[in-house]
Amino acid sequence: MNPDGPDWSGLAWVLKTDGTCPCCGMPSYDVFSKIYDRMFSESVIGPILPNAELNASQGDIQTEDFCRFGDDRFVRALLTLSIQGAAEPMRLILWASLSIPSFERYILWLGEGGETPDRMPRWLMTRTPFSADIELFWLVPRPGRRWSDLVAQPAPPFDKLQKNGLAPIDVKIFLEDTGHDIRRRR
Repeated sequence: MNPDGPDWSGLAWVLKTDGTCPCCGMPSYDVFSKIYDRMFSESVIGPILPNAELNASQGDIQTEDFCRFGDDRFVRALLTLSIQGAAEPMRLILWASLSIPSFERYILWLGEGGETPDRMPRWLMTRTPFSADIELFWLVPRPGRRWSDLVAQPAPPFDKLQKNGLAPIDVKIFLEDTGHDIRRRR
């Protein structure tokens, strides 16, 4: 920890790879690998199914990484945000929209390989403590990886967060939003 850097008092456990949350005992790497697993509630679209079911069914469906709902298509993608002074970044698996042709091309690429699709402008559909509204990102396919990367367009707040990293106040906001009250000890 850099004594001249950000004020990490009360958050030193975040900077350790083997740190644990003081309120729940969850390892720090689990806290910052939070996965927003549902695009829609089960009452709206049903249970989350294995990815293999996507092409085996018609109509609305939500799988582990894909969602088809009416004329809307969504994929889960990786947003990586560095944490100032920490060895490990925050990794969030979030939902992004795709047009029907882009979704079909993306699914085909995942299933059959071939030429990697170009980066595609996509709307981030998952609300986070850092987003006031739907944000525009680039979806950047990465061969050999489960999730493509989300790279912020040059607009606040995510472009600055991806460039500069999360400050202590950003981490505190995220922790509070996800139910980790670091003032409470277990």
